[in-house]
This record gives sequence, structure tokens and C-alpha cells, in this order.
Amino acid sequence: MIWIPTLLLALASVAASAHAPTSSEAALNTLVDGAKASQSDTLMVVHDGKTLVDYRRPGAPTAPIDMMSATKSLVGIGVGRMLT
Repeated sequence: MIWIPTLLLALASVAASAHAPTSSEAALNTLVDGAKASQSDTLMVVHDGKTLVDYRRPGAPTAPIDMMSATKSLVGIGVGRMLT
């Protein structure tokens, strides 16, 4: 699936820019713009149980997305963030 590398790239971009002096809203808009540019079907950002972004490409499938092995990368990013 094409969206998995895009999702991971977006997460890596957020992690790398976490120390950059930018507003949260601008960072979220950048993620949505990236999702649109890469023709991702879906982008969701949740922080402290609150949904900050729920982007769905017009015409995208409405069925649940099969994450397969992407969770390993997400856990790795989370552990890396905790260690730094």
C-alpha cells in the first residue's frame, strides 16, 4: 500500500520538527498538505485522546485500513521519542 510510507514519512517529519519553532496548527496543516500531495487516503492525528486531524481524501474507501506491520514502525518511533 502506498499510504504506509507516506504515513511513516509524515510521522518522521513530525518527530524531526518537534523542536522547530512552529505553531501546532501550522504543523498540522503541513501534514494535511503532504497527505493531499501524496494522494494518501487517510490521515488522522490524535493527541491526548482528542482528534486533531481527520483527513479523508474525497473518494477514498470507507472500509477499515489494514495496518499490517506498520504498527512496528509506529512503536519504534514512540520508543525513540521517549529515549531522546
